[in-house]
Amino acid sequence: MSDPGIALIITLLNEEKGLPLLLESIDHQSLKPDEIVVCETGSEDGTMRILREWQESHPRSMTIIEKKGLNIAEGRNQAISACGSPIVCVTDGGCILEKDWLQKITLPLRTNGEEVGIVYGDTVAVGKNRIGRQFAVLYSIKTMGMESSGYAHSSRSVAFRRSAWEAVGGYPGWMTLAGEDTYFFRQVEKAFESRHAPGAKAYWHHGEESLIAVFKRHRRNSEGDGEANLWPYRYLALIGAYLAAVTSLLLSFFHLGLLPPSLLLVIGLCFRHTPSALKKKIDLIDAFAVMPAITLFRDLGMATGYLLGMKNRASKRLTESPVET
Repeated sequence: MSDPGIALIITLLNEEKGLPLLLESIDHQSLKPDEIVVCETGSEDGTMRILREWQESHPRSMTIIEKKGLNIAEGRNQAISACGSPIVCVTDGGCILEKDWLQKITLPLRTNGEEVGIVYGDTVAVGKNRIGRQFAVLYSIKTMGMESSGYAHSSRSVAFRRSAWEAVGGYPGWMTLAGEDTYFFRQVEKAFESRHAPGAKAYWHHGEESLIAVFKRHRRNSEGDGEANLWPYRYLALIGAYLAAVTSLLLSFFHLGLLPPSLLLVIGLCFRHTPSALKKKIDLIDAFAVMPAITLFRDLGMATGYLLGMKNRASKRLTESPVET
């Protein structure tokens, strides 16, 4: 019995810098996709030029869809709708795939029954400067031990059955921008089994090389979580902890006895990932200065984004009704 067809789909926006390396890694895959579908959502750099040049030099099937203004979920849905293969693999711009990525991430779908609907690969964050490298360390800390859950993964490294995508209505196009993959994964996991594919690695050159970039990324991602009502208690606990810290610090101006516990609370929040970071043998400056700063900006971005997402949901800007989870 022959293997089912495999499609690789990618959604791109202004990925000129990293796109050549992604395409090169696709070209070197030990198992080739039967079709490649790219949804280009309105890039203003050289993304389309690179795609056209690569398409012309490769004989295998590649489809380019130009849909300006689509959000990430809509772009992925467009690409999947245009492919005909029963197995769909997804990655993103900014990623470099290990040569056995496609083979390993599709193996559970090629060798198991229809009950396995989705397979998670691994994403390894890669940074350039000091902040970028410590952001990558924090990413690995936050996803450690969660390999079998959609919570720890993204559409940078995932494969699923097209029938599973159809069964849940696709990626949630009603979401403003980000967080769509986690919502989609959770919906698929309600109806199908999931698997983790060890060694199916996508190296994600994340580009978060400043504290402001860290803040913006997590504000954007957490806005989607707020719109989809994902993990409300976790977010409310985080927001409550920071509100308590700020309130306590303000009150300490009038009651000095509150200053020590206020400072301990702030230190606890900002330094909570430092012990795990030290286990990864980072240096003391990174552990006690850079990592706490990244943690603070990440937390502030998450809190801001989640509150904005809740506002979006409450104002009925969404065209779908998110399901509380």
